[in-house]
Amino acid sequence: MFATLLQISLTLLILGSAFFYLKGKRAGLIYWNFGKNTASLFVLLELGVLILRSLWTQNWLIALFHFVTLSLAITTGMMLCRKLKRPSLPVILSLSRARHRLKIQNLLSRLKIILLYSLLICSFTYILFKLFPPLEAKLLENHSGAQVIPVSSALFFILVAFYEESIFRLFLQTFLAYLLRKKKGGVWMAIIGSSLIFATAHLGILSAWEIKFTQTFLIGLALGHLMNRYGLETAFFTHAILNIFALYTAPRMF
Repeated sequence: MFATLLQISLTLLILGSAFFYLKGKRAGLIYWNFGKNTASLFVLLELGVLILRSLWTQNWLIALFHFVTLSLAITTGMMLCRKLKRPSLPVILSLSRARHRLKIQNLLSRLKIILLYSLLICSFTYILFKLFPPLEAKLLENHSGAQVIPVSSALFFILVAFYEESIFRLFLQTFLAYLLRKKKGGVWMAIIGSSLIFATAHLGILSAWEIKFTQTFLIGLALGHLMNRYGLETAFFTHAILNIFALYTAPRMF
């Protein structure tokens, strides 16, 4: 129930923010096209995964909800990043801008950062859950005894990572940073605020809740730093690696 209310609140916030920042903005059309195209691809992949998992009879209004939310989150988040002169999706945007193309060295540097943070986050998660074993997550319980985990499940967890990073980091964190832009330490206040909401949204997934909250909050801080410094792609790939790690190691952690 709480997660549903949170999603509705975030959607309303995104709608209001998009209207305010895109109204009369010519550049908004470019970002909107990028946002809706990305959201369309996401929804098509989501529906494909649902069909592969024999869940195509579920409420397809969820796909429409995700399309609207993701489109506006990406559009508004990118515009706010531009106002704050912070990276949004620098790797993808560089592909369409010859003068701003990232050098191979920069891409390799980002890859090293992704691998380093992924190693630290996955190690932290494994040690924490070994020391304080939680009850099994509902999302993972179907795979705890499985010898082979379906590819559709891995794709699902990757899509979850992209959706969450777009909402909580690209939009929400950047939105808070914009509101707090005149305050000293406003960026870290935004990272902490979005991480708290991110952790709260994951309550109920595992018990005891305080262990999951601690894990998700601290990981949110790390992903927030990556978003602020390197943009969405770096935070997304790190989050995706964590999700895949959790999926395949769940039988040994619970």
